[in-house]
Amino acid sequence: MWHASGRGNRGQSSAQIALNALRGTGDASRGEWLESGPRGIIHIRRRLSASEQEIFGIPEVRDIRGTEEERERFTALIAAAPHLRPLLAMLE
Repeated sequence: MWHASGRGNRGQSSAQIALNALRGTGDASRGEWLESGPRGIIHIRRRLSASEQEIFGIPEVRDIRGTEEERERFTALIAAAPHLRPLLAMLE
């Protein structure tokens, strides 16, 4: 996952600054998310391209939301960090 943030100035918007920082990286068609932060800051997250995944040795990404694997991983996380237990309600 690539991530860039931008805060606008006289010449460019916050989103344009963040997008410029990501130019030439990742593959927006595989997933890109824009989030508004405080004080006009924009955060953009973009998935790696297939070739970047290969270069970095990252296996194919799978969406495990709503699966037994998600529950197992979340349960292991809660065991290691009990203060996060209230988040368990997200799975129910």
